[in-house]
Amino acid sequence: MPRLYVYYRVPRESVPALRARWQALRDRWQMQVPALHGELLVRCDDKSASEDLTLMEIWSLEERASGIDVAETIRAPGSAGDAASGGMLQALEEDLASELGTHIRGPRHVERFEPLQA
Repeated sequence: MPRLYVYYRVPRESVPALRARWQALRDRWQMQVPALHGELLVRCDDKSASEDLTLMEIWSLEERASGIDVAETIRAPGSAGDAASGGMLQALEEDLASELGTHIRGPRHVERFEPLQA
């Protein structure tokens, strides 16, 4: 299943507020889509040197989610459908960008990856 990787720079002093807001948004989304899994990571090289930290969000859906057609839920950006049937990851990204934007320095870089098929 496709995964969403989002990374960005955050001033060190903004990290606690961003983390709290990110966790609240993740929890809200997981209540709507229980198969959704989100992680917030920090770049290892940034932990001691920089005034800014590079954070990465990783979003995915469990492949064996009961009661949900996972293949139908994740599609490429711009595909037809709403948050429940096709544009879920796009809607998630837009929500996060809107809610977290005040804590971020510079752009949010969004990448989509999926398993390489044999």
